[in-house]
Amino acid sequence: MKLCKIVPLLVLALVITSGCSKTDVPEENTQEKPTSVSVSEIQKTRIESTRTVVGKVKPAQEISVYAKIPGKVDKVFVDIGQKVQKGQNLLTIDDKDVKLQVNQAESALNAARANKDRSSGGAVELQLAQLETNLKSAEMNMNDAKTSFDSTKMLFEQGATSKQNYDAAELRYKNALEQYSLVKKSLDLTKAQINPENSAAVEAQVKQALAAYEQAKTQLDNVVINSPIDGIVSARNFDEGELISSAAPAFTIVDISSVLVEINLLEDMAGKIAVGDACEILVKSTGDNPYSGEVINISPSADPRTQTYLVKLRVDNQDGKLKGGMLAEVKLKTEVKDNVIVVPLDAIVNEGGKNAVYIAEGDEAVRKEVSVGLENDKFIEVSGDIKETDKVITKGQNFLRDKSKITVVN
Repeated sequence: MKLCKIVPLLVLALVITSGCSKTDVPEENTQEKPTSVSVSEIQKTRIESTRTVVGKVKPAQEISVYAKIPGKVDKVFVDIGQKVQKGQNLLTIDDKDVKLQVNQAESALNAARANKDRSSGGAVELQLAQLETNLKSAEMNMNDAKTSFDSTKMLFEQGATSKQNYDAAELRYKNALEQYSLVKKSLDLTKAQINPENSAAVEAQVKQALAAYEQAKTQLDNVVINSPIDGIVSARNFDEGELISSAAPAFTIVDISSVLVEINLLEDMAGKIAVGDACEILVKSTGDNPYSGEVINISPSADPRTQTYLVKLRVDNQDGKLKGGMLAEVKLKTEVKDNVIVVPLDAIVNEGGKNAVYIAEGDEAVRKEVSVGLENDKFIEVSGDIKETDKVITKGQNFLRDKSKITVVN
């Protein structure tokens, strides 16, 4: 019974062993399956190395407009977003007080001119002659009154006349003396008026009054605030009826027919650009179409806080899509080389820390080590055992090794 059970098991084991030995033997003459690749012909051309930097859009011109005189806002003619032209009225201030000042200044000027007229010409000479005659008459009256008073005083002291006569003589003398003093003072003043120094002082008074009048008229002109440039109102800070002064701007006017883009560059990049360089600028908030910009200013010194150099670029904005504060991506050319061998970026493979490309030669991929140079977002400069018209593999290269079989599919 036991022997019968063992024999079938041995037979089964032999069968299984025999089957395994046949399937484990590899077939000889097994061939490598070709890798499908795409190729591109190597060429010599110009390559530009670029860097993208983010900046901010600013108006080319932004002016704060202030009131020149304080007062109450009478009328406001424009609002935020409105286009204005140079010289256009923006706002007026109540002019009642200013007009009053003009009238007062004009009256002062007229008075000064009249005083000048009185102090010059034949009228003054005639007045002087009359005053001299009056002075002589007053002097005679004073002398007569003094003589009469002295006599009356002597008689009064001797008891030969009454106190009433004494008082009357004294009063007459005092009146004559006062009259003489008044006429003499008037004569002295009149003489002073025709003095050259006094004439100069009168002339100075006229000039001063004229300057005050002109200033008052200027203040009247200042009740109107005008736009200093063609542009767009970006801020308006006062309404009708509010008090306005020069402490805060009444309006902000911006010119965005062209705009500035400001960027900050580190030393290595700032040294590779120059005023006049063209660049491509993308403002994503306005769409995918890039703008053309030009470098117009490079700061000669770095910001001590950031150690970066401020660079300004001008961009045409006739369509008005670009607005202050928008973010802009600036693509700068940092280096340019002509007539160099370039390959697509994707063609480069890094194996063991070395850069290489695969060249299609017939149905084989030949590995070529290369040195790399300038690159942009599409191509990279290479040098090594490669030449123009070589066909570099651009797709499928990551699955290859030297002498791999390939099939070109493009």
